[in-house]
Amino acid sequence: MYFLAKIKYYWVDMSMIQFPQDEGAHNTPIEWWYVNGHIESSNDEYGFAAAFFKIDNRTLVKSKLFKAMFPIRHNYDVHVSVINKKSGGFISATKSYIGFPWSTEARIGNLHTKIGKNFMKKNGKLLEFVIDVEDILLRFSATQKQNNMLHGENGCIEMGKAGMSHYYSNTNMEISGELELRGTKASVSGKAWFDHQWGNWVSNRALWNWMSLQLDNGTQIMIYRFFDEND
Repeated sequence: MYFLAKIKYYWVDMSMIQFPQDEGAHNTPIEWWYVNGHIESSNDEYGFAAAFFKIDNRTLVKSKLFKAMFPIRHNYDVHVSVINKKSGGFISATKSYIGFPWSTEARIGNLHTKIGKNFMKKNGKLLEFVIDVEDILLRFSATQKQNNMLHGENGCIEMGKAGMSHYYSNTNMEISGELELRGTKASVSGKAWFDHQWGNWVSNRALWNWMSLQLDNGTQIMIYRFFDEND
C-alpha cells in the first residue's frame, strides 16, 4: 500500500511501515515514542507513562521570514507520570527543549533519540531509556516478547480531521530497572507497552480517548476513539 496525504502546507509519505528502519525518526511534522507500564518494587506497585515528542517548527507557521530568522527545525518535549497504586500518590513532569544539535538528536533508522539528559534507544528486541525530569528518574530496560503490531490498514490510521498517521505498538514487554521519586530509589520490574506514532497530523485538531490493556491471560487490547469538539 502506498499513498500520500495532504494536510495544511505539506506532503508526507505514508507508505507501509518497515522494521527496524521505521523505529527511528522521520521527516514528518510530529512524532512520538511512548512507553507505559505496570511495575513493582519490594514494597509498592506503580503505573507509569513516559513519552518523547518531536515537533517540526516549520509546519506550525506560514511565515518565511520567521523560518529564516529561526533556523532550529525541531522542538522536543519529554513527559513522564508515575502513580503509586497503593497510596494513590501521583507525580508528573514535562520539560521542553529547543532542538540544538549539541543537546538533542533523533536518528533516522534504528531508534536512537536523545533529548538533554533523556534518551531512548533500541537494539534488536531490547529497548533502553532514561527519563530524568524534575523529581522523577526512570532508568529502564524492556525486552520485546512479541512482534510489533500494526494499527489501522498496514500501520496507517485516520485521525479524524487531524490527518493521517503511521502507528504501531509493541504490546508485551518485560521491563526492569530503577525508579527514583523525589530522591527515593527502588528497583522495579513488570510489564510495559510501547507506542510509536508519526505522520502529517495536526495535533491541535486531534481529540481522542486511548487505553491499553494487558490481561492476566496474556491478551493485549488497545481501545481508542477520535472525536471533535462537537461530539
